[in-house]
Amino acid sequence: MYQEAIESLELVQNSLSMNDIDRICDMIYQAKKVHMLGYQFNKIISNDFQMKMLKHRKFVYAFVERGDEIQRLDMIDEESLVIIITVRAREQLMNALINKIKEHHPKILLLTMSQTYQNDDVDWIYRIDGTESQYSESSLQGTMNFLSLLNLIYVRYGLLYRE
Repeated sequence: MYQEAIESLELVQNSLSMNDIDRICDMIYQAKKVHMLGYQFNKIISNDFQMKMLKHRKFVYAFVERGDEIQRLDMIDEESLVIIITVRAREQLMNALINKIKEHHPKILLLTMSQTYQNDDVDWIYRIDGTESQYSESSLQGTMNFLSLLNLIYVRYGLLYRE
């Protein structure tokens, strides 16, 4: 299990570009409001990112209670950036969510390990490499991959935009 996690994180590391990380940081910086959507463990890492970004004086809406997605959609507007974190990006679920979000005209950034998902309504699909565990439906390795990615974004954001 540990070796698989290490190998997956190495795949993520090799797939990252600092230019892309800088672009993500800029999207966050330029947005008046940032909303994060994730399911299962990705909700928890979104909340972790929210707490860290407060240190940079950038508030990120990231709720961990079920049902908050509906409340959050009403807060989204054309000055918002919506970051969706999804390991697999299941087409039916993602398309329905994106269609609902698009009604409010925000920018949408999708962070995923899926190499095939496509949706023209998403402003940018940022794909990372990595593997998913075969012994669990909980996306354990995917969660670690995204936690590492968000930690990198947090550190880089601080370097770029510290006051």
